[in-house]
Amino acid sequence: MSGIGAVFQDFSRYAHIIRFQAYASLKNEIARTYIGVFWWLLEPTLYALVMYLVVGVIFVSKTPQYLPFLLIGTFSFQWFANSVSSAANSIVSRASLMQQIYLPKVVFPIITVLGGTWKFLFAFGFLAVWVSVFYTPPSLAYCALPLVLAVNLMFNLAIAIPLSAWIPYFRDGLAVIAALMQFLGFASGLFYQTKDVPASAQVYFHNNPIAQLLNAYRDILLYAQWPDFERLAFVAAISLVGLAGGIWLLKHLDLELPKVAL
Repeated sequence: MSGIGAVFQDFSRYAHIIRFQAYASLKNEIARTYIGVFWWLLEPTLYALVMYLVVGVIFVSKTPQYLPFLLIGTFSFQWFANSVSSAANSIVSRASLMQQIYLPKVVFPIITVLGGTWKFLFAFGFLAVWVSVFYTPPSLAYCALPLVLAVNLMFNLAIAIPLSAWIPYFRDGLAVIAALMQFLGFASGLFYQTKDVPASAQVYFHNNPIAQLLNAYRDILLYAQWPDFERLAFVAAISLVGLAGGIWLLKHLDLELPKVAL
């Protein structure tokens, strides 16, 4: 068995290790802070509030319901950015573990992305309740939320897995990824509506997976509308391609990475 089928086989074989490692990482992270899990909620909220003061108050954004608009985008984007940035370094950070036990290298970015997913779901649940109480009541469109979350998770993995194979060979790539994440946030409609983008740049936004995911969350939570399923299918399709390429790359480098990551 090869390709994605082999990875699913490996995943089921090492599922208990993946669960334990993800749980241990989250537990250690909670232990290092005074407010524990609530930092997962506070971190993206503080970032969004700074953006709200700058864009919504100082420059007076014309976007309706700007605070929830900004919070939904920030929470969703931070899930992607934090998961990818952490997963990119997941093989290097576990170099000592690779010397003690054999694990398929694809397991390491998966562990990191799953940890980031639990953090996001915790914070996102609070956000969804807040939006539904103070802005837009839940609608039938909420039924599409699991689909959007699944596509978003798949996209996170599609980006994180190939990057985790790159960083052991180019450690400075972490700085490049951090700068790129900042650019992507500004270029994906994090604090402005896609319709406000000039007509000449609309094609870019319609083909930007991150922008489409942010729009999907806002459509469901804030506007009580069904997301654009055609664009979600597009994001899912390119995610599958990225996953296949990343999985193939890590399998190809499986025996070499433990030496390079030291």
